[in-house]
Amino acid sequence: MVDESFRTNRLKITVGQNLFRPPDVMLKDAVALTITFRLFLALLVVSILLLCIDPRCAKVNHETFLRLASTNSVWKEIVHLKGYKKMVAASILAAAAIPLVMEAILHMQNLPVLVMLFPLVWSVDRAILLISGSLPRSSQQKTLYQISVVFFASIIILYDDYRITVPGIALGLSGLVSTGVSKAVFSLACEENGVSQGLSFFNSAHHRLIIPTAVFGLLITGALSHWIESASGSFIPSLFEVDPTLLVFYTSSTAAIILSGGSLLPLSSTSSTKIFSSFEDEVVPVSDIFALNISFVLILWLSMFLGSATYVSFIQFLAYWAALFALFFFSRNKFSLDFRSSIHATGWRKEASISEDLGMTTTEASHHTTKRMLLRNFCLASAPILAWLLVSTVTTARRTTQSGISTHLDRNFVAESRFDIVVSIYDEDPTSVGQMLSSIKATKFLSTLQPRVVLYTKNQTSDLIELRVATGADIVERLDNVGRESGTYLHHITQHWDHLANQTMFIQAHAHNQRELIPRLDNFLVSNTGMLSLGFSGVSCDCEGCSDRWGWEDEWGLIPKLYKKLHDTNKCSEPVLLSYKGQFVASASRIRGVPLDIYEGLHDAITSSSGWSHDPNVVGDNMDEPDAPYFGYTVERVWNLLMQCSNSRVATMCPSLLGQWRRFGRVEDCQCLD
Repeated sequence: MVDESFRTNRLKITVGQNLFRPPDVMLKDAVALTITFRLFLALLVVSILLLCIDPRCAKVNHETFLRLASTNSVWKEIVHLKGYKKMVAASILAAAAIPLVMEAILHMQNLPVLVMLFPLVWSVDRAILLISGSLPRSSQQKTLYQISVVFFASIIILYDDYRITVPGIALGLSGLVSTGVSKAVFSLACEENGVSQGLSFFNSAHHRLIIPTAVFGLLITGALSHWIESASGSFIPSLFEVDPTLLVFYTSSTAAIILSGGSLLPLSSTSSTKIFSSFEDEVVPVSDIFALNISFVLILWLSMFLGSATYVSFIQFLAYWAALFALFFFSRNKFSLDFRSSIHATGWRKEASISEDLGMTTTEASHHTTKRMLLRNFCLASAPILAWLLVSTVTTARRTTQSGISTHLDRNFVAESRFDIVVSIYDEDPTSVGQMLSSIKATKFLSTLQPRVVLYTKNQTSDLIELRVATGADIVERLDNVGRESGTYLHHITQHWDHLANQTMFIQAHAHNQRELIPRLDNFLVSNTGMLSLGFSGVSCDCEGCSDRWGWEDEWGLIPKLYKKLHDTNKCSEPVLLSYKGQFVASASRIRGVPLDIYEGLHDAITSSSGWSHDPNVVGDNMDEPDAPYFGYTVERVWNLLMQCSNSRVATMCPSLLGQWRRFGRVEDCQCLD
């Protein structure tokens, strides 16, 4: 029983007490709001502290601290700027960008691709300044070249991403574009106030941006958290369910980027020093490019070694490097480097003093210094390339190695039918079901066969003859409305054990992702297909403690029990690849390679009205009805394991339904062949 006080104080727990307490459930999509809320809260606290302890302007900071303690003092500070409206707009855009990027991290299955799109931030910034007329004529052509190259390279990176998803694209691009627009609007606000006011002005402008950004961020994430909880009726989980290593890495790196004025947001006084040159000749320091490369390599490395399915093609990497080259090359005059930064200027003065001792002229010293710095910068920027090649080669080879556990196949079974399509229907429109089946039969492999359609309806009032005519099914049977689609599939397997087709497609009457389903069948369904999932793939988990980011957990311990029984072992030695959407193709050899009693046990558990699969301690407040058992979510996820197709090769190499095919891909990327 859940205490009513918990229900009435849910928002308080989410954005208050839950900031520092352990979680109750696994990470979901909405946890990004909790992460960003904490980030904004920490950012606000750190910014206020920095105002108080900055030794360069102690009096101003002391007075600012006192003003911050009064009502609406932050907004009073903002309105002293001529471009305060632009500053507010920049703050709102920056506050919206972080949760968008966080959500993109959860939705993009190939995280390095998101990092490779970060040059878009610079290009969006430059594009807005170019359109607004803030850039001098001398740099407009170079800026246009830079923007064109980066945009074209980004299109190639996205086009070649075999794990691309619509939410990932929408959220990621929205977050990066918002960041670029925020940087541009911030620059325009500074320009409106006059660049000549000096560095102290930009430090002040910085604080007038970062504090409202944190405040707006708290309001946005808090409001969205409350709305999602109210709409879904579920409690947003805590951050600390994430792997501690990833938690420390993501939190520290994000905070470091923000506070250092790196590529994510223009929130630091260090970035203000670059405003002086923003309207003359945009300079992207080598340190920024090097930091971006290191971030790319680190995330690629972590994604591979911490279990995520990751693969970056050489075409994507070339496009990414072309974008960085455009930022580096078109942001400078012919051979000049960023001597205006303090680090480069110090190095130049040091080289100049040495050249004077050697009797070199100023021109000779300049060429000598330029060559040395070009060589140094090239080595620095190229180091991540070598690291990427090494890491990608080693880890991809490790993850694509075939599993050492043998597969049990019934090679002696002789099927009566070549290919069956088993459909689970309830109240779906029979005409649309017939159209879907016609499209499936017209795919490349099935068009050479005459598949038999076996339709199971759980609607007790349906006319079986009319249903058969409308759908074009060969066989129509009525079942009790229990067990969802998994109950239907298990019924077919257990009741037709000795009459299974050589290959069987199990699918719902309203198939998920129908637009992407047909290309998946065209690309991967072949005569020796053993197990081919027709839902999205790439999600794996630890065998002994399996869960996913949608909040599902193997609370019954079904996966380790199945694993040990299927492979005749006492321990789970490999990650388990999960299946989704309840649609797949399996061969009779693989189905019958698993003992019949396992299928019968699962069928009894999912169609029963009582027993261990309905344990109230596990089910809790979740819906658990005979026609929609809570246990059905677990059965939906174990079909890959049941069909002995749960290895890391499929998890790594299978493209998303939208991606369809991987460059240099093979037909076995998404399936296990017999």
